[in-house]
Amino acid sequence: MAQLEQLCAGQPEALERLRTLDAQLRIGVRDFAGALALLDKMPLDPESPLTGTNALNLLRAASGTRDPLRFARARDTVRQAHDRLVRKKGLTPSEPIETKHAAIDGYRGAAGNWLFIAWPKDGGMPISLFSLRVRSGSGDKFETDAKLQACGQSKGADMPQPDAGDAAFVTAARLAIEESDMWETGSAEYCVQPEKTLPGFDGAPYLTGTEYSGSAPTEDQLAVMLEGSKEQQDAAVMHILAHLDSIEPFTLAKPVAILMQRGDMLRASFLFYFWQIRTIPWAKHGSASSEGALRSAINATIGPPINEWIASDRDAMIALAGRVIAFERRAPLYPGRPDGISAETWARTVAEGRAAYEQGFREATSSDSAAAGKWAEQRAKNGLRNGPLENPGTPLPEDWR
Repeated sequence: MAQLEQLCAGQPEALERLRTLDAQLRIGVRDFAGALALLDKMPLDPESPLTGTNALNLLRAASGTRDPLRFARARDTVRQAHDRLVRKKGLTPSEPIETKHAAIDGYRGAAGNWLFIAWPKDGGMPISLFSLRVRSGSGDKFETDAKLQACGQSKGADMPQPDAGDAAFVTAARLAIEESDMWETGSAEYCVQPEKTLPGFDGAPYLTGTEYSGSAPTEDQLAVMLEGSKEQQDAAVMHILAHLDSIEPFTLAKPVAILMQRGDMLRASFLFYFWQIRTIPWAKHGSASSEGALRSAINATIGPPINEWIASDRDAMIALAGRVIAFERRAPLYPGRPDGISAETWARTVAEGRAAYEQGFREATSSDSAAAGKWAEQRAKNGLRNGPLENPGTPLPEDWR
C-alpha cells in the first residue's frame, strides 16, 4: 500500500480513493485502529464524493474499538459534517430535538419534505426518518410517505398529512423515533450505504474504468456511473446531456432525478418532457405491465414536482414545452428499438408519438382552464405559488432548441 501511495503522490483524488479503500479493507479485517489512523488524515469535505463513505467508515471503525470516548468524537465529527452538507443542499434546520434515547437533527426540504437524523445517546449508530410529500393514487391530492432507516433495516413510519404544520411533523418525528424498535438492531458492520443510513450523503462510489482514461463511457458504464458517487453521477449526466441518444430513453429518468437533487430544475424539466416524448413508442410496443407501467410510475413520481415548479410561470412552461418538442424532433434517436419491430414500423410509431404529444400539449394549453387568470387562480387554490421560476439553476444550452 505504501508503494501505491507513492504512485498516487501529487494526485489528491486518487490518493483519497486509495486511502478510502484501505480503510474499508482494514475495517473488514477488524483493524479498527489502523482504519481510524487513515480516516483521520481525510477531513470530511462536503465537496468530496467520498465524504459519505468516509463518514460511515469513521463511525464503523470507532464503534469497533469499543471505546465510548473515541466513538463520541467520531459521532460529533460526522454529525457536524452531515449538518454542513444538508444545509448546503438547501435544507432548512429545525430546532434540535432531545428525547430519552437520542438527540435529533431535523431539516425541512422543498415541497414539505422532511429529514430527521437521530443520534443515540448511548453511542449507537444513527437512525434516519425521511418524510416525502407524494401524490396520492387518485392523482388529485397529496399524502405523506415516510420511512425509518437504521443499519441494515427500514420500515414505514406514521407521519402527518402534507398540509400539517411544521410543529406537527416535528412532534410526529419525535414520537416515531422514540417509540422505534430499531435502536438495538443493525450492527455497525452492516452500515455500508451512507445514502440510507445518513440521507444527504451520496452513495458508496463505484469504479467503472473510465475515471482517468478520458474515454467515452459505454451505455453499461453510464448505468453504473448514474448509481455511483456524486463525481461519477455528474460525469454521467454531463455526457448524457451532450449525447441524449447514448442511453435507452427510460434511463433518462435517472439524470432527471439527479438534476432535481442538484437544484437544476430548468434542465430537469426540459429533460423530463424530452423523456416523456421519447418513451411513448417504447411504452406502446411494450407490455402494459412492464414498459407501460414503468412509464406511468415515473410520470407519477417525477411529474408532480416538475410540473408544480415550472407551472408557477405559465408562459415559461408553455415556452419550454414548445422548445422541447422542436428540439426532440431533430435530436438523434437512440439506435436500439424493441425486439421484433421493423425499422419502418418503428419510424411510424415514433412519428405518431411525437404528433400525439404535441397535439395533447396544444389542446391542454389552449383550453379555458389554461387561460392565464384561471391558471393562477387554480394554483392559488391548491396552495401553489405563482410568479417567475424560482431557483431554475443552470441555464439551458443554446442548442437545445
